Amino acid sequence: MLNLSLRAPLRSLKDGRLPVITSGYRPRDRPNHVGIDMFYRWKTGDKPDFVGDHGCAGRKRDGTPKWVVPFGELAYAAAPGIIQLAGDTQTGARVWIDHGNGYRTGYFHLLETSVRLGSFIDVLDPVGEVGDNPNDHDGRHIHFELSPIGVYKPIDPEPFIHHGDYEDY
Repeated sequence: MLNLSLRAPLRSLKDGRLPVITSGYRPRDRPNHVGIDMFYRWKTGDKPDFVGDHGCAGRKRDGTPKWVVPFGELAYAAAPGIIQLAGDTQTGARVWIDHGNGYRTGYFHLLETSVRLGSFIDVLDPVGEVGDNPNDHDGRHIHFELSPIGVYKPIDPEPFIHHGDYEDY
């Protein structure tokens, strides 16, 4: 087991809701999904309030959305490190952070990044605004990965996430 401690890339919301992992690492129905997806449980009054592109994900039995990342929510660095890669892709902006311990974390489906290549970022510093994957139209969320430096060989990040005291956010 790796000796690695990461913070969740989403903070708790002001109303106390915590981020939820809605799609785990390599689920049976998506073996190429090599990270985790995080949302919050949707509640009445949340914006966006529609399902689909740039909106929410899933529907409850009554037709309301199931999962949301409200407009303006940021993704945060899971551990301190140096920005290894930051830029746009076909699935939104992405950022990779080298944590100096042989591992890096990846943050995907960002609307924009707030970091510069080669700069230092501390744990819980903002990485960028959460968006969605425009290719899948699957709602605003963060896709979070963990991989060794030097080779793309993803590892399930969930066992290394320490939620801790969310007041730290």
